[in-house]
Parts: sequence; C-alpha cells; structure tokens
Amino acid sequence: PKPNILRRDIALVLDRSVSIEQQVVNLLNDQGLIALHIENHLFPSLFGVLFWEVIFSPLPGAFHHPFERGPTDLDEPDFYSQRAQLFEDRFRALANGDYRANQLQRWFDAKQGIANPFVYWPAVSSDLLLRILNQTHWSALEAIFRRLLKSPRAFRKGFPDLVVFHPEAYELVEIKGPGDRLQKHQIAWLEFLVGQGIEASTLFVTAEDIRENASTVL
Repeated sequence: PKPNILRRDIALVLDRSVSIEQQVVNLLNDQGLIALHIENHLFPSLFGVLFWEVIFSPLPGAFHHPFERGPTDLDEPDFYSQRAQLFEDRFRALANGDYRANQLQRWFDAKQGIANPFVYWPAVSSDLLLRILNQTHWSALEAIFRRLLKSPRAFRKGFPDLVVFHPEAYELVEIKGPGDRLQKHQIAWLEFLVGQGIEASTLFVTAEDIRENASTVL
C-alpha cells in the first residue's frame, strides 16, 4: 500500500514579485522555524559530495577533457553498471557514520565551487548537508541514492520544495500555489520519502485578502 501524504492548506496574501515558496519560507522563519527553499538540490548534492570520486572515476571514454561537468555517460542506462564495484564499495564504507561525516567534510571543503552534475553549490552548505546526514537514517539515504542511480536524469527532479528544521528533526514540504497540482514524479518522490521514514508533506496555498488571517503552518 502507498503511504498517505499529509496535506495542509493555508491562505496567504500573495505578492507577485516573490515566489510562493519564498513567501512560505518567510512565514515559517517568522514563526521561529528554519526553512530553506532547496527543491531538487538537497539529496542530489549530498549524493554528489559523498560519491565524488566514483562519479568522476576516469573510465575509458567517460571524459574527453579535464573541464567537463560530469561523465559523458551520466544519463546512459549503464552509468551505474560501468561503476558498480566502485559504487558498492562506497555504499559499504558509508554505512559507518564517522566515515560518512569525514567524507562529506573532506570532499565539500576540497571541491566547493567545482562543477558536479549533482551538486548545486549556491543552494547548499557543509553545515546543511551534515545536519541532513546526521538526522537521516543511513538506510533511508542509501535508498534515496540508489533510486537516483537508477536514472540520474529522471530522479534528480521531483523532490519537495522546502526543508523545514524542527528542534530534533526536519520535514520536507512540497508547496502548491493556487491552481497548481502535484505532478506524478512529485507524488512518487513524496511517497518514496515517507516510505523510508522521512517526514514529508504538502502545503496548498490559496490567496487571502486579510494578512492577519495567515496562521501557523507547521
């Protein structure tokens, strides 16, 4: 059975000059929460840093010059199979929490700003990724990473818009504005994340004329 995805609804005075996602972020921050508009950059960036050397392993034909953003076969069906042993070795090593933290810090510091097809540097920091790493069970992260590897092109999209930090945990939230609806790939990721024990929900926003009626969201 597919997991139920929690839905919330809220009315806001919408400002056309600011994205709905950012308006929700501002509201949550005003309520004392830490919220970030991260969308498709959180888990892919974490994957890109933790598996950096595997992604850029110098397989024959994978790179034609030293300044390529990623391997030429990244979106090919055999991207994983060509590097299966390297990926599996890394998965086994990452099962150790100390190794995960050291790997993240080491390669984030060494490669920050360098192009990687999974990492969007303006959206992430080492503190953010380390917090996600520490607050997510490894089995859930491994499942997410393996899903990414099935088809990097397809599964790099559809992640929830926001990450919202509570005192002891975090929540992923997909924002939908007036007239917008969930897409199939977004539903698939939401169900997958909840199935892995990660808190994920949707927030549907409607227009409201009275600003003081905006209530607590989460």
